[in-house]
Amino acid sequence: MELWIRSQDRTKLVKADNISYMDTAEDYERKVHSLWNDCKGILGIYKTKERALEILDEIQEFIEDKEKSNIEITSDGINQSITYPKIVYEMPKE
Repeated sequence: MELWIRSQDRTKLVKADNISYMDTAEDYERKVHSLWNDCKGILGIYKTKERALEILDEIQEFIEDKEKSNIEITSDGINQSITYPKIVYEMPKE
């Protein structure tokens, strides 16, 4: 399955090869909790680490649900073909 993600600020639509949590500091007083896609940048910024990890959990569930719905089973119970559509997930604003 190809997963595409629309960034939180809606300026990017990227093929998600992998997504990771990143803790960065914009300045020395404020932490930024973000979800990052290698070489494609920040996909979303959240107020807390817990919220960023909730979004990561949500993306995982989204992928699992889409993969389950794409398995074709024939009347004799054998998988004949599995198709993986391109799926787009939109990052929540908060």
